[in-house]
Amino acid sequence: MSIISKIILLLSIVSMPLSAAVKPVKEVSSERRSAVISQILKKEPSSLLVYTKGLICKSCGIGIRKHIAKIKSVDRSRGKKGVLLDINNQLVQVMVYGEPDTKAVAKAIRDAGYTPVKAYYKSRGKLVVKSL
Repeated sequence: MSIISKIILLLSIVSMPLSAAVKPVKEVSSERRSAVISQILKKEPSSLLVYTKGLICKSCGIGIRKHIAKIKSVDRSRGKKGVLLDINNQLVQVMVYGEPDTKAVAKAIRDAGYTPVKAYYKSRGKLVVKSL
């Protein structure tokens, strides 16, 4: 892409109204979110999933990853610095070693400007759900 094309693209994005740039996320039913959580934990049992209000676009991941990557129990070799986002279901997936540090992850999400609601993970083969 030429530099002129990049400038034109940047100007079109900057001049776009914010409402057009960010589509609101439609609230997902708790049943659907539970089904998605079950699927993810079946594939990645060493993950912590956090239902996070305010998670509406891929850009949200920048701050969330920055803060979560500082936590010692995060496996930064998986996902993107140890974090994957499911914007459609408002889920933050954190790849962890052993038992997840839900308090540290919740604090990291809050520090990034978002609201962690519930944490989901497996412990000894059983689903654990914690309100944050």
